[in-house]
Amino acid sequence: MHDQWDDYKSAFEVAKAGSLSQAAKHLGVSHTTLLRHIDRLEQHLVTKLFIRHQRGYQLTEAGKVMLREMPTVQHQFSRLEELIQDSSDELTGEIIVTTVPSYAVRMHRAFKALRLAHPKLKIIMHATDEVIALAAGTVHVAIRPGKNQTVMM
Repeated sequence: MHDQWDDYKSAFEVAKAGSLSQAAKHLGVSHTTLLRHIDRLEQHLVTKLFIRHQRGYQLTEAGKVMLREMPTVQHQFSRLEELIQDSSDELTGEIIVTTVPSYAVRMHRAFKALRLAHPKLKIIMHATDEVIALAAGTVHVAIRPGKNQTVMM
């Protein structure tokens, strides 16, 4: 499927550009690579997508179908990748936590365990007595001692 997907992308780029050289420049590949992709795709489909002229590439009816439908296919493929990546249980990214210095020492073990369980998660700890407002956006979580049990998100 990987080779076919590259072949479709190459043919689609030639269809949009109308020129092998423009498509090759846009994709960052050689003319021969594009030709190989198009030839392989046309052989796989058992149909011609292009009529080759000295002035460029003219689409056949099959090529027009590809040009019309390929944006939808690309969008669906991108959406599929996003859905698969979003369904992962792996925590990733960066979280910035602030707390008082006396709590930071106690929280170190818990954060270490969290990092071991989720190696792609980066935890930054700011141990300070200074109150940092969550609304400022410089920290994501603030853990403070006190009687107020309000949880802000």
